[in-house]
Amino acid sequence: MIGLDTNVLARYFVREEEAEAATVAQRQAARQLIESGQPLFLPKTVALELEWVLRGYYGFAVEQVLQVMEQLLNHPCLTAEDRPSLEQAVAGLRSGLKSLLKNPAYSAKMG
Repeated sequence: MIGLDTNVLARYFVREEEAEAATVAQRQAARQLIESGQPLFLPKTVALELEWVLRGYYGFAVEQVLQVMEQLLNHPCLTAEDRPSLEQAVAGLRSGLKSLLKNPAYSAKMG
């Protein structure tokens, strides 16, 4: 089983325009690994750091982060450490996002 780290996952999920050759090569290597069918392991600390990197550094919206996390949790070859807690966090964030989007005050600020 191969343990994934934040850098590999960020390269897989982030598509940078005009990336340097090294970044493109790292992205291709990440894609090959994640799509290889080999057993993969996602430590919960990596999942937490990935969320922070995607939102804080790359500017992903909450919905985009949720899509990434759901894609990881649905990956057929991936075992996530403390999976129930990760699933609960994703579900809680999703329900909180839905509540926020239904709030007229928030919608007025965003519109």
